[in-house]
Amino acid sequence: MAQLARFWRTHSLALDIPKGPFPGLESCLSPQNRANLTNRLKTLQRRDLSSLLRLRAAVLVPLCTVMGQPSVLFTLRSASLRRHSGEVSFPGGMMDEGDVDIVATAVRECQEEIGARQVDVMGLWHDVINKDRTVAVTPVVAWLGEVDINQFTPSASEVQEIFTIDIPTLVVPANRTFYLSSYGTKMPVFNGGKHRVWGLTAYVLAGLLNGCFLPNTPSEQCM
Repeated sequence: MAQLARFWRTHSLALDIPKGPFPGLESCLSPQNRANLTNRLKTLQRRDLSSLLRLRAAVLVPLCTVMGQPSVLFTLRSASLRRHSGEVSFPGGMMDEGDVDIVATAVRECQEEIGARQVDVMGLWHDVINKDRTVAVTPVVAWLGEVDINQFTPSASEVQEIFTIDIPTLVVPANRTFYLSSYGTKMPVFNGGKHRVWGLTAYVLAGLLNGCFLPNTPSEQCM
């Protein structure tokens, strides 16, 4: 029952669109604010679905700065992939037998997909379920530092493009909307960047931004 109640609270959090204003976002990934975020994630009363679903996967949520601007890094999946081809995503994939834990899965996938050299793990966000409702997906929040997307070496078989969107753009209310999934579930969408962000990626991102970056959101519900 506690997990179910936490699910509905975190689901509502992902569907909120705070109106702002959002003072201080330009410095939201300063060293002090990164330390604050790490502490919040450490004390988060997470929704952990690992005991409910046999299959597990992880995505790495890559926070970074681009010319000093706080940003989030995304990949555009290769058009040749069998599943989710051409979609915007975070680096991630299924847990392998050789992974010591789910954090190792996220870091490995990030290194394999984009060739990231610096991956400083900050903590875990709430687990989510894939659209087929067969896999528990754990978002691992990490800091990549100051980046230039040309520094990465994307996997040609998996990644068509690497791009970033700055956080001030992501949180503009006019850039956020919703759609109904094939299951009839309301899901968030982010516009305003190079590519539209939707699906599980947008769901994870909306919850994290609303819960940890936007002061007008009642994030205490989920922390």
